[in-house]
Amino acid sequence: MCRTHKDGYWMDTLTVLVAGEMTTWALKNGPKTRLRMPFGMLCGEFPDIDIVAGSSPEAFLSFHRGITHALVVQPFSALLLALLFHHLLKRKDAAGSWTFAQTWLLAFMALLVHIYLDCMTTFGTQIFLPFSGYRMAVPGMFIVDLLLTLPILALFIVVLFRGGSRAVPYRRQPPAKAALVWILVYPLLSFGIGQASAAWLNSKYAEEKNELDIRRAYLTPEPFAPVNWKFVAEKGDGLYVMAPYSLLKPGDVSVFQDFSRVAPGLWSELRQEIPLARMYADFASFPVEEYRAPAEDDPDCERILVVHDLRYEQFWKKTLEFVGRGDGMFI
Repeated sequence: MCRTHKDGYWMDTLTVLVAGEMTTWALKNGPKTRLRMPFGMLCGEFPDIDIVAGSSPEAFLSFHRGITHALVVQPFSALLLALLFHHLLKRKDAAGSWTFAQTWLLAFMALLVHIYLDCMTTFGTQIFLPFSGYRMAVPGMFIVDLLLTLPILALFIVVLFRGGSRAVPYRRQPPAKAALVWILVYPLLSFGIGQASAAWLNSKYAEEKNELDIRRAYLTPEPFAPVNWKFVAEKGDGLYVMAPYSLLKPGDVSVFQDFSRVAPGLWSELRQEIPLARMYADFASFPVEEYRAPAEDDPDCERILVVHDLRYEQFWKKTLEFVGRGDGMFI
């Protein structure tokens, strides 16, 4: 069994829709038509059409953030969008000088912004397909990041009230450019803070004797990163430990939970017998195992093996439930 996040996309969708729209308005020149707004939103969301293929756990892991997010595909996706919508944009353009190349560039930029935002989360985006299935996963922000979404949403509202799209489009460029700068800078800033904090923790554990025998520590984004993080560390006894970590209390890591790392032999056995396990082994960053009691109506089952990824162990359950991410991902 694999539980995924297929039902929790409304907050993610809002972010990429607004990001796509703000990207199109940040350009100095654009079609002077109100269709510019829905076109930007469509381009911003377009790579996620792969979600329609995620009707099963295997399909979800294989296709979501797959080929439609590949870098080599984006020029062709932009071409498709331009072919479909350029005539309409040009016909509605008040200036009448909008070109096909400009439509393609508008779509291409919005697509790249979407790919960039996906790469800055820990889920992993297969941007090198079809040449490699490597998942680019930069731990810069949580899958739903209000510190990213709310500022650009506020700037989006400013853009809406800064005059008609035909009359004074230039008035919308300053807030749109500010939103685009925040979209590009914030994930990198958050990533830098997390990496610096993790490096400091590792040096601290290396210099001091620690009772937990921590060999290497990682910080992965939680809701409201870059302030709140998830501390995950490898121990010498084959365990992971996990704890909440806040930059408001640097160095204070005290409430630990222990998890058993999946043994290499078990991984090998699971990968041979279960196709989904092969996919999940490539997907998981911190795979752990646990055994649970079977259902009472299944007398033939002694126990259930659950393999899950500590990236999806949650300290902020209420927040995640609110944005549709209350369930983890496990097999």
